[in-house]
Amino acid sequence: MATLTPTLTLTCADGGSDALALSVTDSLSVAGDVKRFTKVMATTSSDLLANTYNKSYVFVQNKSTTASEIITIGKKSTVGSAAYNNDPTIDLASTANISFGMTVTGTGIPGGATVLSVTDTNTFELSASTTGGSLSSQTLTFGMEDFIKLGAGEFAFFPWDGTENLDALSADGTPTLEVMVFEATA
Repeated sequence: MATLTPTLTLTCADGGSDALALSVTDSLSVAGDVKRFTKVMATTSSDLLANTYNKSYVFVQNKSTTASEIITIGKKSTVGSAAYNNDPTIDLASTANISFGMTVTGTGIPGGATVLSVTDTNTFELSASTTGGSLSSQTLTFGMEDFIKLGAGEFAFFPWDGTENLDALSADGTPTLEVMVFEATA
């Protein structure tokens, strides 16, 4: 087992009436794999981290120096057993991982459709009526729910429980994203 020791130091002497001086250090146990890779991003969503990891600590950095090459990291959900019938109302096993504005694709779902509202734990309203008649046991894919946006040169370090797939895309161009995953458990 290895120990990861992250330190965050924030200082600013001219940021206002009070000077800022903060430093936090922690020791994190890394009992599983440590993986490092880079990924060239595109303007369409692609897999970044699959839920095949255990609880982990993740470091990501946008290596671009071009201001317009912003990388968005988020989660994309796929839900099966959806039922609908030429109507915007869609019944699911669970609406836990969907939210307003997420794009929705699947059989009988019009192009560009989004989640208009979540009615309850098993029902949501689509921004348009479905097509194709009465459909059941359909699999729907929901677009990314933004988690982090990294501008050129920016980085983030965060805990990740490994239960959600993380996707990423670029606002413009093809910036490179550096990724390091430190699994807390084997």
